[in-house]
Amino acid sequence: MGRRSQSEKKKEALVEDVTSGNVEQTGWNIDPCRRLKDSEIQEVVEFTRILDNHRMLAVGDEREWSSNPQGTFSISSCYNWLMHDQGRIAAIKFPSDYIWNKTIPPNISFLVWAAAIRAVLTLSMLSRRGIVIENILCPFCNSSEESVEHLFLHCSFVGQIWEHVLQQLSIVWVHPTTVLEFVWKWKLKISIKPLVFLRYCVPFAIWWIVWLERNDILIAKKQLRKPMSTLVLDIKSLLFSWSINVVSFRNIKFGDFVFDWASLFRE
Repeated sequence: MGRRSQSEKKKEALVEDVTSGNVEQTGWNIDPCRRLKDSEIQEVVEFTRILDNHRMLAVGDEREWSSNPQGTFSISSCYNWLMHDQGRIAAIKFPSDYIWNKTIPPNISFLVWAAAIRAVLTLSMLSRRGIVIENILCPFCNSSEESVEHLFLHCSFVGQIWEHVLQQLSIVWVHPTTVLEFVWKWKLKISIKPLVFLRYCVPFAIWWIVWLERNDILIAKKQLRKPMSTLVLDIKSLLFSWSINVVSFRNIKFGDFVFDWASLFRE
């Protein structure tokens, strides 16, 4: 081994002081969370030299997470920051209480949650991830790219389903741009009152039946999609299965529930 130069000895001594915390109280205390690699030593030395030109005041200095009133970082506060505002003003608060509830099965709530954060694996998302897909058009209307918003809100065929169901519930509604906006604006409190209960559950039922039919077409390669009237019956059947344990629905027969909404559920 050759002799080390005086400058190299000084550098190593400086790095040793930095990594061991042997620095003045009024200086910058660089405390790496791991052992430095040989290739990083020179960078630390240069960085320390720059910091030496900006001396600290002899006061306490600590990190603070501004999104938590206590100033401490937590996973929950970080999640809230990501989902609610990310530092922006007047953002939409994520409607967790509405999406995750005891009435809706967890797998269906998961689909709605994924749609709200644009994580559903639609054809357009798969294409952006580098998967080669010959046709990324919506399997229902075959005229627009299949995105989350298009599939669940703006597709002309799915729109007919929405129009039919909302008309029977006497709801006047215009879809917002995104699923997250929809869920936030639609957000209701659960109730045993039949009409309120149905309004609460309708988006989950429509999106789940649409998603199942979409998968049958694209994945199971079903030749013909179900007509709109059949999908509406599937949606109502699903809603009936959720209403079985609700007191106000106990005297309602399945046939009446499916075929007589207009007279059963009026304000």
